[in-house]
Formats: sequence, C-alpha cells, structure tokens
Amino acid sequence: MFSGQKRSAAIDPNAISINIISKGTEIQGNIISQGDMRIEGVLQGDLTSKARVVIGDSGEVKGNIHANDAVISGKVMGNVLV
Repeated sequence: MFSGQKRSAAIDPNAISINIISKGTEIQGNIISQGDMRIEGVLQGDLTSKARVVIGDSGEVKGNIHANDAVISGKVMGNVLV
C-alpha cells in the first residue's frame, strides 16, 4: 500500500512569505518583513514590508506603513508611504 520511497516537498528558503495577523490578535511593536503582510487584527507599531501590505476590513494599524504596494480597507492611524 505504501512504497518505501520518501517524498519531500521542495521548500525554497528564498521564497517570499505571506504573514497574517488574524482578527482577534493584537500586536504591540514594529514589524519588518521581506514578504507580504495581511492585517485583520490590530498592530500598534510601524510596519515595513518590501512587498504588499493588505489591511483587511477588520484590520487596524496605529503606526506608519512603508511598503512596495498597499491595499487598505480597514483603519490606519499614521502615515502610509508606498
């Protein structure tokens, strides 16, 4: 039924990650990311991403955002530099 061969998923350590702060989660502090960020919860601090930042409907950022691209549906209380 099972072969003796092991399968391994190819994981690229250089791949861009997607980071999510879920609804109901609150983080205090600055975040620096190489990958995409999605905020559905609350971030109290600055957010820097070399990729895309998405602030969802329930998302809230109390700080500045620096990103390559941004989609904002929630609240941002700070400056946005894209």
